[in-house]
Amino acid sequence: MIKQEVQLSSQKQYVFSPSPTATDAPLSSYQQHEQHEASSNNRGSGDRVGPGMAKILENQVQDHHRHQQHWGQDSIRKKARFLYLVLGIVLLIVYVILAKKHFFEHYGIVVPAFGLSNLTNSEDTDAVAMAKEGMLLPEVEMEGSSKKKKKKKSKKKQHKHSDDDLFTNDLACDDGSYSKRTLQRAYELPFAAMFVDTKGQNKYEASDVILVNSTAYAVCDNSWAISSFGDDLRPFSSNNVQIGDPNRESEDSGYEALFYDDGTFYVLRESVFHKHDEEYHAVIEELAITPDGNDYSVLESCSSEFAFEGDSKGFEGVLKIHDTSNELVVLGLCEGNHCSESRKFNTGHGEFVVMKKTVNETDGSCIWSTLGKLHIPSSANFKDYSAATLDHATGKVAISSQEESAIWVGQLLGRDETTGLWNIESLKFDPDQGEVYSFPKNDACETIYCNIEGKCVCASHFCIA
Repeated sequence: MIKQEVQLSSQKQYVFSPSPTATDAPLSSYQQHEQHEASSNNRGSGDRVGPGMAKILENQVQDHHRHQQHWGQDSIRKKARFLYLVLGIVLLIVYVILAKKHFFEHYGIVVPAFGLSNLTNSEDTDAVAMAKEGMLLPEVEMEGSSKKKKKKKSKKKQHKHSDDDLFTNDLACDDGSYSKRTLQRAYELPFAAMFVDTKGQNKYEASDVILVNSTAYAVCDNSWAISSFGDDLRPFSSNNVQIGDPNRESEDSGYEALFYDDGTFYVLRESVFHKHDEEYHAVIEELAITPDGNDYSVLESCSSEFAFEGDSKGFEGVLKIHDTSNELVVLGLCEGNHCSESRKFNTGHGEFVVMKKTVNETDGSCIWSTLGKLHIPSSANFKDYSAATLDHATGKVAISSQEESAIWVGQLLGRDETTGLWNIESLKFDPDQGEVYSFPKNDACETIYCNIEGKCVCASHFCIA
């Protein structure tokens, strides 16, 4: 490089330019343009650039701009290709995860009617026949599955959750007795697939179900209608109907339980505010279904003497028995522990309220008078109690829990084996009997059925909906 001294006005300027003897590589068009501009500035004001040189300079500048624009577009294309690559990898990972989940759910964990084959002494019951009848077996481990893998998954599940995890996850997944303490699904059908004529309903909050002969009857706490359908759960069958007006009254029905006795249906409303004493009481309606099976009439409506703390934790289930005088006695299952809303989570303190209907001879009014409380053994260590059912032939009682997604099975005492009637004073649960069974879970031992309500007994096996 050489330094040239250029005199412009009264100041000295220095312009650096390549030495004439330098052997450097040829200059780019842009560098040639810059050098030419500097040389032009060094010429006197009388110097002028010819048309040919101006055209060359213009072409060089355009070449430079095109070079910069091409480089910028190429950079954008490279970034776009990288982002597409990352997105493709993410989508592939998501696809693999979903495909694996679908495989295990379809082949790994069983298909609500549930049952317990180990409630009887028979160990050689035909599994296929029981499934067809809506009965359920203890879950059989799939061929090729690994208990160790199940344990690993359940431990990961525990780490993700707090100490308040449902104990049934530990019971069913961590102690090596998963198949013995987990119900197996036989078949199921959504309520929405039952009825051709829904009577305008698009939501079914089913809360209880019973069997009368071969017909199932169910109630929903958001509807005043009674659902009637076959026990084969055939979708859209003409025999599946909604009985009564779902919108009989403007408010929700609060129907939580029902039972059938001597030709009459009894439907229990959980907890209703009564103005006369400003307290919450359950209400039991007696219904008669019309001969055509499309409607019902209310024969009588009687409140319970027992009062609740509010409208959200009343009776959730009901059992019916007959005392030694062959009079109807009702056992109302409280949803919360201690039959209380304030102490509802003090687990292992479930209770039934034993009631009998009395009629005032003066004004004809009726009330379900409280005879006492029946305590559920602490082996039913539940946070809530959502439904109950009684097998009158054996005295077996099943109580479900929504919070735990499980059922407790125990033995009710006080029944006369000869007459089948119950001595109310001797009524109690056998403290030495009581087993907890979990509802089916997915391959990660996560709860599937979190809103279990309503159960019915068929052939000494528990069918649950």
